Order: sequence, then C-alpha cells, then structure tokens
Amino acid sequence: MGKAKGSARASHLEKRERRSFSAEFKLGAVQLMRSRRAQGVSLEQMALATFETRPSRVRPHSVRPH
Repeated sequence: MGKAKGSARASHLEKRERRSFSAEFKLGAVQLMRSRRAQGVSLEQMALATFETRPSRVRPHSVRPH
C-alpha cells in the first residue's frame, strides 16, 4: 500500500555534504555571470542553466563589486 513513511522521511533528513569553491572559481563565475548579463541573459536563466542552482543563490553576487 505504498512506501513506509519512515524510509522517505529518513532519506529527506540526511545531511548533504556542503560544497566549497576556491576563490579562483568564484571569480570566474562572477566574470561569466557579468558577461552573460551583458548578452541579455536573465539571472533566472543563468542560475538554472549555467550554475544549476536557485536564482536566489546567484542574485547577491550580481550586485556585489568584485
């Protein structure tokens, strides 16, 4: 009669390993983001397609001076 609730809940609560990125990677990502924005690509498109993340994770970096 379906999956047991405990197994689905347990897999959902497992902690994922936090990703870390070097300063060089971050600088390159910001430069890529700025060049794509100059080409008219929206932050939402860029976040989802280029960086494979949520737009809210990209937006703060679009306004910070680097």
